Amino acid sequence: MESAQTSEKAFRPDPLGPSKHDTKSMSGRFSHPFQSLAWIAIFLSCLQTGCEIKNEGWPEKMISEMEAAWIKADNAGGRQEDRAKAVNQVVQTYFRPGMPKADAFDMLMRLKEQGFNIGEYRHEGARNWPDGDLKPYLDEQTKKNLENQIPPGISRISASKQHGKSNFLIYKHIGITLITRDHDDVILSSDGAIGLSSI
Repeated sequence: MESAQTSEKAFRPDPLGPSKHDTKSMSGRFSHPFQSLAWIAIFLSCLQTGCEIKNEGWPEKMISEMEAAWIKADNAGGRQEDRAKAVNQVVQTYFRPGMPKADAFDMLMRLKEQGFNIGEYRHEGARNWPDGDLKPYLDEQTKKNLENQIPPGISRISASKQHGKSNFLIYKHIGITLITRDHDDVILSSDGAIGLSSI
């Protein structure tokens, strides 16, 4: 089985650009812990009994709904794709594709205030959102991958946060990604994911 160890850097925007691990989609980034039944059992335990969570308004409500959607899809015998789709549907009720970009950015600022790390990835480089300096990707393979994935004029804004710890020293991570286009007043798309990493 693939190692459960996942670097926290994989979930934290890097102003110098994402690692090779970051070149995957947000859903792909969080998918590998769920390849074994053992990890699913730990994940369910973390959601239902052991996570330290505080109620702080709509962000926590959204996260709770993401978790509930994941559990419902899993209990229905869904595959990873089904669980990811269920989580995405929740995120899209908050960050609706086509919603005004200004409103979405206000919501991202709320997430940032609550400890989410937010990075913006573009064809030519990456930066800490919203006002960090844009820096080129350091790794040539990462640079090539991101240039292929992100056309000029498009931004991929990724927000992530370590969110709670279970009794198994397993940390839960929440991820949200928005796609925007320069000069557009609305967001193009959104998705979300939840996953685990160990110390």
